[in-house]
Amino acid sequence: MRRALVAVLALAVAASAQDGAPPPALPPMPPTQFGLQVLDASPVVIVARTVDVRGIGPGTELLKVRVLERMRGLGIERDAELSVLAPQGLLRFGEENLLCLRPWRGGERYEIVQRVGADEAHYDERLSVVRHTIWLLEERDPVRRTDATLDFLLELLGADKDWSRGYALAELRWMAREQRWFFTPERTARLRAAGRVSPRDDVRSGVDSVAALLRSPVPRGPKAAATEQSRP
Repeated sequence: MRRALVAVLALAVAASAQDGAPPPALPPMPPTQFGLQVLDASPVVIVARTVDVRGIGPGTELLKVRVLERMRGLGIERDAELSVLAPQGLLRFGEENLLCLRPWRGGERYEIVQRVGADEAHYDERLSVVRHTIWLLEERDPVRRTDATLDFLLELLGADKDWSRGYALAELRWMAREQRWFFTPERTARLRAAGRVSPRDDVRSGVDSVAALLRSPVPRGPKAAATEQSRP
């Protein structure tokens, strides 16, 4: 029932985004690309180590992963072992990964929505973004959650790490194209102010690019496909 309601709300948000009007109901996720395209589809988010790999058919493996950290997922404890279906060779024995998972055909096994390997660049920053985005779900009031999403992205714009600032700007650009309703006059003013006072050229030019998108016509036609920036 909840998944059906979420799907209806997502369609309503998408339709409103086409003309820039506020959606009839705010989404139950932070309105970033990661929130709406990945987290919304992932009731389980964990950091886990692969402890067993077994082939079960052409191109498919059944994995056992041991939970090192649970970020999202009711009833999942540290050191629990989950069964995960994955394309052959995607996960290797002994490696650590951030895994966004959903139940496979409603059963006890899971399939991967998104994976970030511990050997990928900026892994710690990626984990931090995912933790904070999931933390935003604790705010039940949708308006305050949306405002807190902007707070978080502005905080990232002030970060020392290039990757963190780049992630925030990419999310803001995506939202300017796909979730135009997010940019109320008050939120837009806050974003512009953050750009003006930033000592960094990449932030000032990045905020200018978001502002330019907001001045452009609302995109029409097919929704933009998922991009690398939906992978924190």
